[in-house]
Amino acid sequence: MDLCRHVPRFERLVCTIQKEVGDRLAAPPRCAAYGPVSVSVQTLAHTEPIAILPASAFWPRPKIESIMLAVYPLRPEQIEVDDVPGFLAFVQRGFQQRRKVLRRLLRDCDESAALAVFERAGISPGARPEELSPTQWRLLFDSARRAGM
Repeated sequence: MDLCRHVPRFERLVCTIQKEVGDRLAAPPRCAAYGPVSVSVQTLAHTEPIAILPASAFWPRPKIESIMLAVYPLRPEQIEVDDVPGFLAFVQRGFQQRRKVLRRLLRDCDESAALAVFERAGISPGARPEELSPTQWRLLFDSARRAGM
């Protein structure tokens, strides 16, 4: 994530990482691998798998599979979030208790104001963090910011 925000920006980063980590970067909502890293990276970049590398491709042989992945960071004007650090913190906070409903994310706020935030974003306060797409996370973040939360 830090590399995606780094200036000067690179056009493409090709890396070999643990397959489980690569799966998290590109995971869709409602998938076990989906989490704050998925939302964050998919908000800041486009990822493209190049190859799955078996353990036999390395010496000494690791106990895991690897993936070669291309990461294309979005240009600043393509990023749909004005406050990237705030958004990343918001998403991280939302996933701290991933089995809890999202209403808890705004638990310190007045009930009617919090419900208005969810309504404005078009998201059920009973939804769970792993159910929201990166776009829905951005809508919820923007709605909460407009409400001063």
